[in-house]
Amino acid sequence: RTNQPWLVIADLGSRQGQREERIYLAAEFEPALFDSVLAEQVSTVDQIDWDEREGVFRAERQRKVGELIIGREPLTGLDDATRSHALLA
Repeated sequence: RTNQPWLVIADLGSRQGQREERIYLAAEFEPALFDSVLAEQVSTVDQIDWDEREGVFRAERQRKVGELIIGREPLTGLDDATRSHALLA
């Protein structure tokens, strides 16, 4: 067991008859590496849309590694045209 907020999972699975997955091999991971030696793996994407599930307008800047969102912050100061375009998309 670990108290680390991030783990790299190398072996994950379940035994026959079990419904839950179990981690068999993992290592602690320091997310600050995305700001240094792994920085080239990180992309920044502005996500502006209507969240159907929650019924709210959402505008945020996401930091991603592939499809994994590793950070997000709200986008502020959007003009009306940008908001309208997001709602109509």
